[in-house]
Amino acid sequence: EESALHVVIGDWVVETACRSMQDWKATGAELVPISVNVSPKRFLIPGFEHHIERMLSTYDLAPELLELEITEAALIMDDPMTSRTLEYVSRIGVRIALDDFGKGYSSMVYLQRYPIDV
Repeated sequence: EESALHVVIGDWVVETACRSMQDWKATGAELVPISVNVSPKRFLIPGFEHHIERMLSTYDLAPELLELEITEAALIMDDPMTSRTLEYVSRIGVRIALDDFGKGYSSMVYLQRYPIDV
């Protein structure tokens, strides 16, 4: 995460997950949600929510099939961009999972302040 590679790799992972689900859907497989880890820094770069929306549209997937897994560190930054992005993707139906809760400055407030599903 010290370079910009985490953005490129993270976006590639989201696209690969969506493309894989589309491939599975084409074979008639029953789809289950896929959870993708997202770097806390990715939320600080404008447009991530639109990238997510574009991937879902490109691969013709229901938003509830994608789950963004964020760490508690993303919430600790308490950046308005992170909050707006989480609210936007949650509003369109993407699920939000909180990973590593309890390993840092845990606060139940995060669970109330942000649209956490899992």
